[in-house]
Amino acid sequence: MTSAPDAFWFVQADAKGEITDYGNVYSVDELLLQEEGTGRPVYACEELPNMQGFYVSGTEVLIRPTFDIEPAIDLTVGESLTLDGLPDRVTLTMDGETIELTGGELTLEPDMPAVYSLTFEAFPFMPCTTKVTVHAA
Repeated sequence: MTSAPDAFWFVQADAKGEITDYGNVYSVDELLLQEEGTGRPVYACEELPNMQGFYVSGTEVLIRPTFDIEPAIDLTVGESLTLDGLPDRVTLTMDGETIELTGGELTLEPDMPAVYSLTFEAFPFMPCTTKVTVHAA
């Protein structure tokens, strides 16, 4: 009894590096046919647990970085919160309203009690959502 041949795992990505296709083939010829059939480069990789957690940079398949933001933040009216170390360009969605941030920093200065949901997106970073609860002074 013989075992099946080892598979070659591959990904294909768009111009940003976002993985659009992931699979395996059993020969280099099949790998070349995949590239030829789609017109996009094929990048060899190890077997991945999921496509969403990885991206292509140059010719490498890398783990997507994460934002360094707590999932829940508590503030009191009158306090300010500065989130720095963000990528230079970030899409921020706050309670359904979307804005583009630049400069790598966001400062919040809430003036009334409320609960906000903030979602940060900046490929190749994984999207991040945090809940900001502002308490009365």
